[in-house]
Amino acid sequence: RPRGGAQPLAVIAFTEELNKWGPAAHTGTFRGSQLSFVAGAASIGYMQETKLWEHAAARGEQLRKRMTELQAASDVGCIGDIRGRGLMQGVELVRDHADEVDASGRPMPDGALAGRTQVECFKRGMLLERGGRGGAVMRMLPPLVIQEAQIDQACDIFAEALRAAIAHGRE
Repeated sequence: RPRGGAQPLAVIAFTEELNKWGPAAHTGTFRGSQLSFVAGAASIGYMQETKLWEHAAARGEQLRKRMTELQAASDVGCIGDIRGRGLMQGVELVRDHADEVDASGRPMPDGALAGRTQVECFKRGMLLERGGRGGAVMRMLPPLVIQEAQIDQACDIFAEALRAAIAHGRE
């Protein structure tokens, strides 16, 4: 849906040999909105003109680097897996007890810590989704047009919120 510039628009990619539909033979909820077509074309034009994919890849590398640095920090110890692609990253929070592992040998997820971290992020003005095993994966999903300074600010907020959530859990 982001392709439509906040307008309802679906995108289907296929080869011409699959185009067997006759006129009006296929309908859908996103067909026929002229405003959506124009917004979608403008969005695609912007992506092409600015090479948005290159910007998103660079900012994604910056985000991953900052999360990896936080993972290595001696006072944290609760970041398990960091996964994702580009600006869509997941940071899994795990119990800091090395002897607690699941059947596959991975550290146990810490959904309670993730919940506290989410609340602490919100207190600092940042919204994050949670998902994954036990609701312990913090989903980093910034807009593709996010700037370098904004990534730094978001990572600083996340680090501060995570440390506050860890301290709150020890009380």
